[in-house]
Amino acid sequence: MFHLTHQERKILIGIGILLVLGAGVRMFKVNSIFGKSEEIKAVIEKRVDINKACLEELIIIPSIGEKTAQRILKYRENKGIFKNPEELLAVKGIGEKKLEIIRRHIVIK
Repeated sequence: MFHLTHQERKILIGIGILLVLGAGVRMFKVNSIFGKSEEIKAVIEKRVDINKACLEELIIIPSIGEKTAQRILKYRENKGIFKNPEELLAVKGIGEKKLEIIRRHIVIK
């Protein structure tokens, strides 16, 4: 069998403890993230009407933070309703890439 010194045994036990703790933390993170993603997914599957959405509803849209949501609301207040998704390009902070992400999660009525 193996002949380990006292210090080597301590190191192996320490590594074992770290592995168990790491696995526990990973499981906790996956479970908590999974729970939140299900809530978010349920909300996002219902597309957000950007002409009626409030700040909180806009923030739920992927790639839309609080500042961008405020800019959308300000644009809507100043210019009126959006007639098509491309009009979002006039909002500061929304470019072509972000629009492509947003497009799947919005509706314009």
